[in-house]
Amino acid sequence: MTNLTRLEAVATGKPIALPKSFYFDADFFTGAEWVGERPPGVVFLGATHAGNASSRPVAEDEEPIAYIHYFYNRQERCFKPVYGRVPEEIDPQRLSRSETALYVRILIESGNYKTEETEAERSVRDLTEDYKTACYTIRCIMAECSVDPDRKVPKRKREVALRMQAAERERDEIHAALIAAQEKVMEEAESCKTTT
Repeated sequence: MTNLTRLEAVATGKPIALPKSFYFDADFFTGAEWVGERPPGVVFLGATHAGNASSRPVAEDEEPIAYIHYFYNRQERCFKPVYGRVPEEIDPQRLSRSETALYVRILIESGNYKTEETEAERSVRDLTEDYKTACYTIRCIMAECSVDPDRKVPKRKREVALRMQAAERERDEIHAALIAAQEKVMEEAESCKTTT
């Protein structure tokens, strides 16, 4: 099956996953926002990869379970059909990084995987909240500047600019730490892909 345009994907009536808009990161297989209900309990694989990473290749008449907006495809046909496979059908050693994250999430939801939060996972959760707070602070500074009647006074402009620079620097430091923590979580997930 080939990729579809947005209108074609919507016309199928299948669920559609849209990518994250977190800087330029796009979690291709999990999606951040769903149009329609996200199919539960399955890992999403493209047609070719379903044959390589699972024990059940895509049948000729098999319908896609959903369409994923492929962020990196800048063409009009950027909605990729994906097929659902349960963890028991999958060889976890053949999964990509984003598929591994979804695989582990499905195992956790089904109770077949550890549920304790690791230090790296806790760090990602905390840093995500810190990042949201830093972004909110920047928005507040920008809003304050846009309604401040004294914004044309040079001293006031300099003070706001310095606050903005400090807030942006803090946001960027948190973002870098968050990326590092996410990498650590992915390394942990890849090191224990099996369910035993």
